[in-house]
Amino acid sequence: MNILDKFRQTTNYNLHQFFVDHTYFLDNYLHSLISYFKGESTLNKNAYKELLRLYGESIKIEEVISLCKANLSSTTEFWDLVDDLSLIKTKLETYVNLPKWMRSSYVYGYDGQSKFKYIMKQSQTVEGISYEMGSQDPNQDWVEVALSNSLMEADYTKEGGNVLDVMQTDNTAFNITSVVDVMVGDNILGKDWQQKIQITAEDIVSLGTVDTMEQSAEICLTTVRGSVPEFMDLGISKNFVGSNKNSLRFPSLVREVLGNFNTDDSFKSVELVNNGIEQDVAFYEFKIVSRLNNEVNKTL
Repeated sequence: MNILDKFRQTTNYNLHQFFVDHTYFLDNYLHSLISYFKGESTLNKNAYKELLRLYGESIKIEEVISLCKANLSSTTEFWDLVDDLSLIKTKLETYVNLPKWMRSSYVYGYDGQSKFKYIMKQSQTVEGISYEMGSQDPNQDWVEVALSNSLMEADYTKEGGNVLDVMQTDNTAFNITSVVDVMVGDNILGKDWQQKIQITAEDIVSLGTVDTMEQSAEICLTTVRGSVPEFMDLGISKNFVGSNKNSLRFPSLVREVLGNFNTDDSFKSVELVNNGIEQDVAFYEFKIVSRLNNEVNKTL
């Protein structure tokens, strides 16, 4: 009697059929879901229903194991089986969240485009926006941007500030890998926990997109080398902290700050706009711009 037969004898649950159904889903249904969330096909309803059914079964299996664990084998073979079931459940959770992992968006159907609010910069043209969004022919495609926003040439000036609804033509070109979410609106900025973790109503307090951007900017600006165990070379040098004002090297500091921001691709640009010394304290003011043109000034 193999481990699957023993499991069924003890719990009355047919794990063999679950493995068969999971394999069939991978071979016959998964590709159609990936194609749908990329905007390349219509939804295969049977594939989606089967995914939800399998995910529900994986949760049920966990409950069965928890209830019957005293009667189940404690051999290595059994724990290997539990590991395999846990891995399958994790993969099914990933498939349920495919639109987030693939950074697709939904407006009357999924596709591979990011959709968000865009703030026009000073002296920026609609053609320039079209080019920035990945257009291969911005001199023609700007018309779509203008029409979708009912924008006339008289509606915008060199001062900028117009808020437009735009689409990034290719999310892979946009290359935002630090955010896992459906790419609609300011989701592109990401969501995070508070840096100082707090728990309210039995849940971890999370930040909205704008607050996440502010916190991410603060973290990138103040991370000191050696403070992140996984990346010991990341951060500004400790030599800058508490050093003599005559030994400060502005170019080196700016380069290391930029290195921090390069790890978070939800930011578009970082610029040192002011620096100086007040009494015995040196300060550096940076202008930080997100992919959505949100601006924030931070002082180090």
